[in-house]
Amino acid sequence: IANTYLNQKYATAKDYAKQSLQIAQEIGKQYAQATASLWLGKTNHELQDFENALQFLLNANNLFQSIKDNQKRYETLTEIGFLYRDWQTYD
Repeated sequence: IANTYLNQKYATAKDYAKQSLQIAQEIGKQYAQATASLWLGKTNHELQDFENALQFLLNANNLFQSIKDNQKRYETLTEIGFLYRDWQTYD
């Protein structure tokens, strides 16, 4: 559901992704936690809440790394790059 709303209603997408993350944590599903964190990162990015977006994206990256999903790590790291570009914060 979060994916459907992402391009139209970011706040709604964020709410659904938060619920997904909470459920994934409760049932201990790392892939689901990582995916929900990625969506929370993307929605916070679109809402220009850059600090929270970065935290969710870094969490997603760590989870994808722990389950050895390099395709999703690639997607997450690319999103982090876009985030820094839009945030105009460079280290």
